[in-house]
Amino acid sequence: MKRVINYPYPSNSGALKNAFCHTIKEVELVQGENALELTTGGDFYEDNTGNRFFVYAGEGVLEWQDCLKYLDFNNLPFSFLSYFLSKKEHSPNASNLIKRKIQEFVEVYDKNILKNTLYLAPLNFEKLDKALISGQIQRRENEARPY
Repeated sequence: MKRVINYPYPSNSGALKNAFCHTIKEVELVQGENALELTTGGDFYEDNTGNRFFVYAGEGVLEWQDCLKYLDFNNLPFSFLSYFLSKKEHSPNASNLIKRKIQEFVEVYDKNILKNTLYLAPLNFEKLDKALISGQIQRRENEARPY
């Protein structure tokens, strides 16, 4: 699957690389819109000036500033995210890595709200989002019961 990104630099060459920095595929980058394959599992693009960037699933044209951070929510336990969102504080058992992942999740969520669409959908984002929505629906149903 491909996504269009807005590349801000003059045209040059680049490469799609795996997590071990081995080139998977050479690409030509033009200033402006480029249709590139999504990055997953640690893959990234690197242009010939050393800029690394990531292409995530989502809707619309992906802006350059939203390509620069590696986002992957596969290792974000739902329980820690749910705890943070319901209590407005981190679980005492949350590691610094989990706290950072929660902050990144909230940033992506806020950006999607601002864009009024699923603009950014990094790995596991949609799954966590759906789990949060179903959890909220379950809580509301439970609160309505008199017992």
